[in-house]
Order: sequence, then C-alpha cells, then structure tokens
Amino acid sequence: MSNEYLTLNDSNEDSTENSNQKPEESIQHKDNDNLQNNEEDADENNIDEEQKETKQSKNLISPSSIKLSKSDSPSIYGNALKSSTYVYDSQSRDSKKLKAYEQGTVLKYKALNVNWYEATVKYNGEWVTGYIHKNDVDTFPDTQTTLYGIASKNPTKVYQSPTKEKTLKSYSQGSILKYQTLTTEWYEATIKYSGKWVTGYIHVNDVEETFDTQKNLRGAASKSPTKVYSKATRNSSVLKSYSKGSGLIFKTFSPNWSCLKQK
Repeated sequence: MSNEYLTLNDSNEDSTENSNQKPEESIQHKDNDNLQNNEEDADENNIDEEQKETKQSKNLISPSSIKLSKSDSPSIYGNALKSSTYVYDSQSRDSKKLKAYEQGTVLKYKALNVNWYEATVKYNGEWVTGYIHKNDVDTFPDTQTTLYGIASKNPTKVYQSPTKEKTLKSYSQGSILKYQTLTTEWYEATIKYSGKWVTGYIHVNDVEETFDTQKNLRGAASKSPTKVYSKATRNSSVLKSYSKGSGLIFKTFSPNWSCLKQK
C-alpha cells in the first residue's frame, strides 16, 4: 500500500479530478365398501383429534416462557449499555438487583428467551443465576470481519472498554489502523499495552474505513497546486505538488482519499 495520498474531497481546497472510467400409492381396492368407509371415517376422526391437540399445544406455549438449558445455550458476550446495567434475581425489572455493572463493561451471558439473558454472578459470596434484560446489553457478533481504516481524529484513541473513559493508546491523525467489527458503535483492536498484547476498542466515528479493493484510475489535478501528502491527512507533510491540469495515476483508497501510484 502506498505511503503517498491525494485527497478526493472536492469541497476542500486540494483535490483531483477523476477520469470518466467505469470500474461485472399404491391404491389398494377392497371388495368390502362398508369396511373401507368405516376405516376412512375413523381416519378422519383421528386427524380431527390430532389437529385439536396441535392447536391446543400452540396456544399453551409462549416464546417468552421457553427456557433453554445451559447445555443448549452457548456463552455469548456483549457490552453493558446502561450507566448501571443490572443483573436481576428473576425475569423482571422489579425484582431484586443482584449486581450492577458500569456502562461499557464486557459481560458474559447465555441466551434464555426473547427478552432475557441468563448470567452467573457472585452474590453474598456465592455463585448464583441472574438475568439481564436484552435491551441493556449490545451483544457481540458470532463472527467478525477484519477492516482497515484511517485515524480521523487528532489523536485517535483506543479505549480499554467500549466507553470513552480510559485510553490505552493514541494514534496520530492519518495513521492506518487495523481492527475488527464488533457493534454498531465500536470496533475491536489488538494493541500492545505495557508490553502485552491486549484488546482495545475504537469508536466507529473516529476512523474512516478504507475500500476493500483498490481501483487504478487516471485523472488530472484540479487545483493549483494539488498536493501529495505523506499521510491521509492535510496536517501531514507535503511530499510533492502538481500544477493544475497535470496528469496523475492513482488508486482509490477511501471515500475521501486516493493513493498515488509510486513510480
């Protein structure tokens, strides 16, 4: 990946103009008709009884009353959304609160029903079963996608938890970062902190995601001068300048930046 960048945002002072390139039975007969009719009537009666039983069963079971056993439900993780995210004694917000967690705390729990998760917490020195309401946590996905992006804040911070409280590390604006999808508001990153590799969190608004694939383009400089920067930020050093109209060969990089093809 090139280390030289051109801005593609025409609303800012420096940009480039892209060229107009377009980046593809066996039916068994019986002699006794009466016997056949009697059997058919019996079958119909049996079917009616089965249908009644099925309907009654459906009316008796509510999705929210189905509890999955721990062996059937795998552990999942999510972060606490409320400033005080509670673990309750029963499946009711009016029940006794066993424990409270701060917003952003990563929690481990199991799926229970449509409204509640089940968690094991320590209460009065003993491990007990508690319940967390589904609206109080943001569950992490089963699979994650690795992404690359540009640090858009100055500085761009990696936090200890999915909150903006404790900062583990900071990156200068324009730095290229590697991270993974996590929730609608947070990415997950692995960084070195105090000599150890740890998990940190980056807010989605603090990075500009780069394209999965790059396309080769040709264009002409639309500003005079059109600058080439060392990083994907106008605050970085200028490596080179081109006069208006100069022909350029570059690659797509992000919605606002292109990467100049090195010669």
